[in-house]
Amino acid sequence: MSSRWSLIVLLAFVFVIPELATGQTSPRDRRPSGSSPSRIQDIRMPDLGQLRPLWQVSDLNRLAEALQISEDNLIVVEMLLSSYQDDFREASTAYQSRISELSPMTPEAEEIEQREEVIRKKLRDIRTSYDKRRRAGEFRDDPAAMRTMMNEDMKELQDEILALETARAEAIDWSRYFSEYTEALQSWVAERQLLQEAFEAGLGAFLEPEQRMRLPEVMGQILLSRDITRGELGGETIDLAGMLRSRVMDDETRARVQPVLDQWKEAAGNTLRDRAQQFNSILQQYVTAGSSRSVSAWIAASQAELAAREMVRDVNLDYIIQIADAIGGDEGQSFQEDLYKQVYPTIYARGRVLRSCDEAMSSRVPMEEDMKSAVSDLRSEAAGWMSDFAMRTQSEWKNQEANRLLNTRLRTAQQIFSEEETMARQWRETSNSSRESLQKWEAGMLERLLGIIGQTRYDKLSMVRSSPARDGAGGRRGGSGGRGGDRGGGRGGRGGRGGR
Repeated sequence: MSSRWSLIVLLAFVFVIPELATGQTSPRDRRPSGSSPSRIQDIRMPDLGQLRPLWQVSDLNRLAEALQISEDNLIVVEMLLSSYQDDFREASTAYQSRISELSPMTPEAEEIEQREEVIRKKLRDIRTSYDKRRRAGEFRDDPAAMRTMMNEDMKELQDEILALETARAEAIDWSRYFSEYTEALQSWVAERQLLQEAFEAGLGAFLEPEQRMRLPEVMGQILLSRDITRGELGGETIDLAGMLRSRVMDDETRARVQPVLDQWKEAAGNTLRDRAQQFNSILQQYVTAGSSRSVSAWIAASQAELAAREMVRDVNLDYIIQIADAIGGDEGQSFQEDLYKQVYPTIYARGRVLRSCDEAMSSRVPMEEDMKSAVSDLRSEAAGWMSDFAMRTQSEWKNQEANRLLNTRLRTAQQIFSEEETMARQWRETSNSSRESLQKWEAGMLERLLGIIGQTRYDKLSMVRSSPARDGAGGRRGGSGGRGGDRGGGRGGRGGRGGR
């Protein structure tokens, strides 16, 4: 049953539209000779959860525990879940099949497509002919002449291809396609709602009034455990409960953390429920934008999707700090660092200072206690600085994430709109100043690490061995502090060269 439903979960929301137009230049260089650009292809649209069931048989134990369902009723509840799953699968498969049969192609567009194929075959024949002549040695002394002759023979056909592509684009009926799509989508949404209501009504018949009142709360927690791992933005998919389960904490610390964790579960669950409702209308926005061929409406739908995702992300960010504070001390900082590596991968992707300190302290060659303590202090200082830096510059990194998502959604629509309308753009302002500040700080910290552990140990760090000279401090080939530099080895004071 689980493998069968894994397939259901992985089903994508598919629009059937023409082939991708990424990187178009001209017919002679934008496609392989054997390709057929006019052939209809599938393209995946945003997964907004429209094909995922709200309940699964795997939820039985959680339902039983949360609602304290009696043993006598468990078998009935399992049958209800199984029936819901089977009905959902059948209905979603039928919907998917209906969508896959839709096409914006008209008889006129199909006729033009056939004419294009005839011309493309002629172009392939010309290329094949010249290739045979080249292999026979005809153009051995002047390959440029072959290219010139071939281009001249192909020019008229290529111009005809361009004219046919324009005519086919005008003949495609997107309005009819999206009208039929809207009808299928609305029918599916209504059927999905009926399936949910039927299941919950059947379940409610076996529950006491207090249990029925708690059902929405339980559904929110199930939604949290399932959907918190799905997202597009850094920090949107952080499962704080799962992260805490995997950490070793004493009973006192866990008791301090639990109330904060419970607050996160409630806040995140509510936000995910709100997001699911918003996604239903956002999905309709995408379809309406395609139907009206309005790129501004498509952008508006993308921005609405981004805002819904940002709400979940921001709840997680807020509670990362609160939980880290509840844990306290070095363990709290370590927890926050582990989570920020997921939220701000751009900041922590290099992570040379933290990794180098960790590697130096775990070296097979033992350190003296004062050296090890100095490296530990430096590492603690670096972790704190990076955490503060992430907080200070978070708007910059959030803007980068927003630009990435919005441009991805715009590229998805490049078959519906013109190439100029779907070009990548900077939706939110970003700059390189934060990255440059990070790199400058990192270079200074690596110099301090060099001053603490000395040249011999420093040169053995994997970061130094693999870094080219341009990476700055500590590089083997002329980086400050490398061989031939004027910074000697030695243990140095606590915090290393330059103080703390």
